[in-house]
Amino acid sequence: MPPDAKPIAMLYLSHVNTFYKEPMLVETDWKTAKPLDEMVMKNS
Repeated sequence: MPPDAKPIAMLYLSHVNTFYKEPMLVETDWKTAKPLDEMVMKNS
């Protein structure tokens, strides 16, 4: 991947052997988890 590129998604095309205990991006210290109420929005 080019040095200035940023991944925006991961796509798995087959079965996985195990699931992560936490989101993969949190486990790999790529991102920190945010509270759900900060991420879910409603039109009002």
